[in-house]
Amino acid sequence: MLELTARKADGWNCPLPSALETGLAALARAGRDPRTLDVSVFAIAVLGANDADARRALERAGPTAQLFGDVETEHVFGGPARARERIADLARRGAREIVLDLRGRPVDEAVDLLAREVVRAL
Repeated sequence: MLELTARKADGWNCPLPSALETGLAALARAGRDPRTLDVSVFAIAVLGANDADARRALERAGPTAQLFGDVETEHVFGGPARARERIADLARRGAREIVLDLRGRPVDEAVDLLAREVVRAL
């Protein structure tokens, strides 16, 4: 699929944060400069007022949250400072957009926390 992306696509949505570098390298090997693509990455987001609160939210999210890899180490996880660092890291690694699947707390509460404490400070 990445060879087809390299030849024909305007963008690529990486399915996991842990696959970002290998996907970008595969695109380059297929002859496409990844900087010419709109690169996005899918990530689970479990946020809290602090890391301990985020761990409680991760417990509430249940085992399905972990189907895409360890949320705490591979995805956007934690209190606002840690979540901002994870998002900044994805951008440094080549993602122009990040698609977040919010888990572990009511959606309106998670969106409010994301907007107020994470995105605003990026």
